[in-house]
Order: sequence, then C-alpha cells, then structure tokens
Amino acid sequence: MHHNRWVRILGDGCVYNGPCQVYAIILQVDAVNDVALVYDGIDAVSGKLFCELNTSVDITRELCLHEGVSFDTGIYIDATDEAVATTVVFEPG
Repeated sequence: MHHNRWVRILGDGCVYNGPCQVYAIILQVDAVNDVALVYDGIDAVSGKLFCELNTSVDITRELCLHEGVSFDTGIYIDATDEAVATTVVFEPG
C-alpha cells in the first residue's frame, strides 16, 4: 500500500531529502512565464535536473507520473520567484 506525501512549497526549496518515488508535480503560478525546475537532489547545484515545468499563461500545470519515477537523492524545486507554488506527490523510500 502506498503512503504518499503531498508537500507544497513556495519558491525554491528542498521538498524531501532522501530516496523516493515521485508520482505527480503540480505547478501553480501567479504570472505568465513562471517556471519550476525539478531536481533529483537536495539543491540545484548538486542535483540532477529532472524536468522544467512552465506556463505561458496564468494557469495550473500538472505532470502525472502514474508509475512513479525514482529519485535517488531527494526532491528540490528551483522556481522563478516566491509566488510560484509547487506541490509534489511522492512516496519516501
């Protein structure tokens, strides 16, 4: 049985430190051209870029990873600004 966690952060930050399975990433923006870079890691310097979520309009964007994607080190978000909200659904371990 899955014990998924939902973590929402504003701007940049480490969502989780440790191995995990990522199932969904939801980007909520307040302006056009906002971006969230998602890293397998605990920061943008040492982490491995997984994907870039962006919008050309003020909408919510969702990336569903139904089978899950393994992250080895953790989950880090590097966002355009502090108003960008990113929610990550994942399972530790």
